[in-house]
Amino acid sequence: MQRQAIPLVKNERPIIGTGLEAHVTYDSGTSIHANNIGWISYTDSNRIFTRPFYKKVSQKFQKRLKKFSSAQYRFQNFSKILKKGWTLYTLTEHQRTNQGLAFHQRVIGQFGEWISPGSLLAESFSSDGGELSVGKNLLLAYMPWEGYNFEDALVISESCVKNDMYTSFHIKKFETTVRSQKRGYELLTADIPGGIGVDTQQLQSSGIGTIGAWIKQKDILVGKLAFSPTHEPLPEERLLKAIFGAPVPSGKDVSLRMPAQKSGRILSISQTPAKGIRLNIGYEHRLQVGDKMAGRHGNKGIIAAILPEANMPYTQDGSPIDIILNPLGVPSRMNVGQVFEGLLGWSSFLLGYQVRNLPFDEMFGKESSRSLIYQNLWNACCVSGLRWVFEPNHPGKSILFDVLDGIPPSGNESKSVMSYRNNIEQSHLTLEEEAMKLGISRDVIEFTEDFR
Repeated sequence: MQRQAIPLVKNERPIIGTGLEAHVTYDSGTSIHANNIGWISYTDSNRIFTRPFYKKVSQKFQKRLKKFSSAQYRFQNFSKILKKGWTLYTLTEHQRTNQGLAFHQRVIGQFGEWISPGSLLAESFSSDGGELSVGKNLLLAYMPWEGYNFEDALVISESCVKNDMYTSFHIKKFETTVRSQKRGYELLTADIPGGIGVDTQQLQSSGIGTIGAWIKQKDILVGKLAFSPTHEPLPEERLLKAIFGAPVPSGKDVSLRMPAQKSGRILSISQTPAKGIRLNIGYEHRLQVGDKMAGRHGNKGIIAAILPEANMPYTQDGSPIDIILNPLGVPSRMNVGQVFEGLLGWSSFLLGYQVRNLPFDEMFGKESSRSLIYQNLWNACCVSGLRWVFEPNHPGKSILFDVLDGIPPSGNESKSVMSYRNNIEQSHLTLEEEAMKLGISRDVIEFTEDFR
């Protein structure tokens, strides 16, 4: 699942990890790490220069470096400074992969930053802080919801789309060839006959689009005219010929256009020896119905509905749910690890730290995974002050409410709901006694405000 994941524009490191995320990113070679000790002397979107130095740079010398790295030196030849022991790191920018994804690296290091061998200089398209990051941390719920999540289907909140949480950047390739005809080759031109209402501002005089131009649907990428002996000139062509007395090239419009429902920006243009023209168009894809999503435990599904945030269930503190999964997809696939990961991630989020743990395994003791989850939920309950986080009778479960009427989605408020509200209104001592019955430690980790 992680190998097939599409890199996101706003990726996020996982709250729950195995501890191997940094090693995977380093071994993949997609990020850039420093080779030797020194400091960063120059950075831009395409390259990073580091200079070896065995003493920290003085403040006076830093001012001289800033003057050297100003705009007047930016585009000069760096061959002289490379001979003095400087190290050049070249970044990859918007390179198209075979799957149509964008391979991109972004600079992390700053000017004057002291580095050591292995220090992170540039992030890859699927890393955050040097760790593998191919998804987002969402607040999820395992429950049926109006039949939308039947048969492993997914229900997500509209806020995930508005906030570009799963927006990805793609690069699509468009190709065309200047073909040979009886009257010669097809003509590349920006003057398209009958082009009233056709936007040709993005075209150069040669008829090829401009790098950096924004292309909307049905806009011309490459303007071409095909000639034929039987072609009848258009009325405006006859008028121009009558006024200026010069032959006006006429032909059939065979231009390469942007497909419907697509828009993007021209990133690069290349020409092949066989009179071929290739354009790479970069565009963003926002999450929509029909897209496939997957977790790290093989729990995958198709988005069946994108509901407004107001129509999603919410927790007892008013937090709306981001994604709803089908609870029947857990026992049938015997991957209860996704439930453990969700509870551990939720409690760790409330406690303010990230967890790097080996896969859930009972080799460390009987019910060790369950004990770890219960302990973290208990600590989150005590530190955050949200008593409903840890339910003594049903640890790991919580009642969700419908925002439209404020009652549980199952219907009217029942006796079980009333008893649940009475439980969360109990004293802290009673809650602690119930926790002790489950074998949870009395000691609660205290976190400072800065750490939280």
